[in-house]
Amino acid sequence: MIVYYPTTQLLKKVNKQLKSGYMEMVNVNECQIRPYTLKELTQLYGVTKPTLVNWLKPFREQIGLKTGRYFTVRQIDTIFKHIGYPKNIDD
Repeated sequence: MIVYYPTTQLLKKVNKQLKSGYMEMVNVNECQIRPYTLKELTQLYGVTKPTLVNWLKPFREQIGLKTGRYFTVRQIDTIFKHIGYPKNIDD
C-alpha cells in the first residue's frame, strides 16, 4: 500500500527517520514520481508517442483516464509499476 503525504509532511517524516537512523538514503535508479505529460514520459523512456500508447493500452483500466494534460501522481506510480521505471533519468 502506498501512502501519499503532502510535501512538507513527507519531508518532516523523512528527516525525522534519517536523524533517528531508521532510514538511509539509497540511490537505486531513483525516479521522481510527479505529474508527467505524455510527451515527458516518451522522453523519459526514449520512445515515440505511438509506442508508449501501445505499452499503456493493456493497463488502461488500472491507470484510469487522464484529466487535462498531465497524468496524476497515482497514475504515474501505476505506469511505472506496470511498464517499469525509465532507465535514462536525469532528474
